[in-house]
Amino acid sequence: MRSIMKRAKLYKNARRSVIATLGISCILVASSGHTQDSNSDTEEWLKNNSSGKSEAWRDSWPEVEQLKTVKVSQNIHLVHGVGGTVAVYAAAEGTLLVDSGHFRVLESRLYPAVNDIAKDKPVRYIVNTHGHGDHGAGNTHYIGLGAVAISHSSVPNEYTNAPPHYPSLPPEGLPAITFNDKMTLYFDERIEMVHVPYGHSKGDIVVYFNEQNVMHTGDIFIKSGYVSVAGMYKNPKGSTLGLIEAQKIALAFGDENTKYITGHSRGVVVGREELERDHQMLVTVVGRIKKGIEAGKTLEQIKATKPTREFDSAYVWPGMTAERTVENYYYGIVGDPPPSKRRFM
Repeated sequence: MRSIMKRAKLYKNARRSVIATLGISCILVASSGHTQDSNSDTEEWLKNNSSGKSEAWRDSWPEVEQLKTVKVSQNIHLVHGVGGTVAVYAAAEGTLLVDSGHFRVLESRLYPAVNDIAKDKPVRYIVNTHGHGDHGAGNTHYIGLGAVAISHSSVPNEYTNAPPHYPSLPPEGLPAITFNDKMTLYFDERIEMVHVPYGHSKGDIVVYFNEQNVMHTGDIFIKSGYVSVAGMYKNPKGSTLGLIEAQKIALAFGDENTKYITGHSRGVVVGREELERDHQMLVTVVGRIKKGIEAGKTLEQIKATKPTREFDSAYVWPGMTAERTVENYYYGIVGDPPPSKRRFM
């Protein structure tokens, strides 16, 4: 099985340096559930909330989504319906989580689901894929029980300075081990964590389990629809093209049999072919927006060309309408969104 380290040279924008290595032994719980999900929970919400305002969805979606656990491989399960998709890797000596859920559904969903999968194997590690509050709210609980959290070096600051709709994590909930470029953890198998270019957020990483041949992409890929970039941050320039490069790195992992857990998965495990289609969609949409910018068109003129036109039926979701997607990717190229457009995503 090929390691990402052997192919990193293919991607100029992928920053590579020394691997920090920890020697520990533990297992992760996974399985191969490739069933499709109609995402009926989302469709039902839209039916009853025809305006589809992203703010309303933002406040209600953790409870709207249906709780689902799926076996990804021999030792890994995903948990959907707890905020960002959580991967649970349970071994002989303990359990490792990739991400730790949304604050609204920790006690009602996440903790019981993890207990059902891990049984009597305590959570030893949490790997946070990035610093958004729907992916790290359970940190404090598990750290209090003895776990250690790991992330990119920018993530503690992002969790401390959360937007109003996410509670900031207290100091005791922050990652204690951070890295800049990449890190390898030996926890019954080789687990590679690689920081990818600035796209969805500053601290995006992908997490690859070599023996299981499973990767958690964080939010650089999602199955709920269009991926947001940091286009509405204060300094978003470069994030749209960065997302394209980040996705290339994710697709370089493993082989044609690699299984991918996306940041918002709909409870579905996907293969490389499906993510390559999602990547090509992004390249097409961004290419159209970039061409409009280079031609001197305004944002409104670019919107009028409908850059997302043939993809909207499959990719629009309440948090990223067609209009918001174009705005998001536009400002992720040119930078400097007006204050009225700035928002945390």
